[in-house]
Amino acid sequence: MNTIDRCATFTLGGREYKLLFTIKSTMMCEPELTAKNLITTIAGLANGPLNVGDTYTLFKWGLLGSKQYKESEIDDIFGEYLDEYGMVQMQVKIAEAVNKSGLISTGKNSEALPEERPTAAPEN
Repeated sequence: MNTIDRCATFTLGGREYKLLFTIKSTMMCEPELTAKNLITTIAGLANGPLNVGDTYTLFKWGLLGSKQYKESEIDDIFGEYLDEYGMVQMQVKIAEAVNKSGLISTGKNSEALPEERPTAAPEN
């Protein structure tokens, strides 16, 4: 039987953790994001790194999509991840988890995505 891998995993101190974006964790996450939209936030990575607040929010809800954690545990895991891998790798891991979740269209759903991102009109 084949199973679909819908999470991104990482190891800290010999312990494996999972980032998983379920529909519920995504719905809980979005109101806390600056853009109030998960896909818009992840797409922002094309323009540079996310702010720390959005990174923490995504990391927290990714963890909570796979298991229940106390807020203090999330803080500790977040800090350990930063110490071990850094902010850029954390954002890469979050993007991997969002991609694996199926929330960003792949396969036959990719036709729903715009060809190009709209750009702001130049200022005069």
